[in-house]
Amino acid sequence: MGGLSSLDLINSTVSGNNAATGAGIGVHPNGNGPLMLANTTIAYNEAHTGGAAAVNFPAGSAPDIDVRNTIIADQRGNTVNCDNHAVSAGNNLSSDSTCNFTEPGDITNGNAALLPLFDNDGPTLTHGLLPSSDAIEAGDPASCAGPNVTNIDQRGVIRPQGPQCDIGAVEYNGLVFQIATHYLDDGTLEAPYSQILSAVGGTTLLTWVVSSGQLPDGFSLDFSTGEISGVPQLVGEFEFTVSVNDQFNSAERDFSITIVGGEIFQDRFEE
Repeated sequence: MGGLSSLDLINSTVSGNNAATGAGIGVHPNGNGPLMLANTTIAYNEAHTGGAAAVNFPAGSAPDIDVRNTIIADQRGNTVNCDNHAVSAGNNLSSDSTCNFTEPGDITNGNAALLPLFDNDGPTLTHGLLPSSDAIEAGDPASCAGPNVTNIDQRGVIRPQGPQCDIGAVEYNGLVFQIATHYLDDGTLEAPYSQILSAVGGTTLLTWVVSSGQLPDGFSLDFSTGEISGVPQLVGEFEFTVSVNDQFNSAERDFSITIVGGEIFQDRFEE
């Protein structure tokens, strides 16, 4: 953000971005206008510089930055949530302590319990909330009803759905059947691997299949438990789509697994 008179980011999702720092939002130190974040979700962004942030607030800019009813949580890798501090207007949730959210209603080191980006019946993809999310019924009703948010969420769903509105871009109103696993861990050549996929919003009787693409050599997907396991035989990145079915519905998600070389691979190369 540089050279703008102002920027209001309302009922928005910032997810899956990559940058050296400020992977989700980077505020330019020479920007000349205020920034407001209201009922926004900033998650699963990755900064390439070690310990860098998803939201980069340059030092000295804090009085021009207003954050309210916003989730900043669950970035990827070693990315922290905030670099320097914003001025909190209250009722924000951070999954770490880097944002200095200390106003009434703020939640530090909170559990956002976000679902993966998904078509949650809106015009754009959003991160839904699991029932265990600390963001549910933790928003400020006055801010939710204010002239910016106007008691709707990013999808156009009416706020609140319960006694009080929620923090973030999406108001919790139940679960759509979907795969709840965000990402798969990397694997190491010839080292045992196991990760269990999960789904929400359906019945307990689930069946899992790889519907397109291919698992890494040596891997399999358990039809009934959703466990991906095996001993990888080749290095590389493997992309595939997993489908899950319950008694009434089906859902799918694209995944990738990166297999890297381990000590066994290095020893063989040196020989």
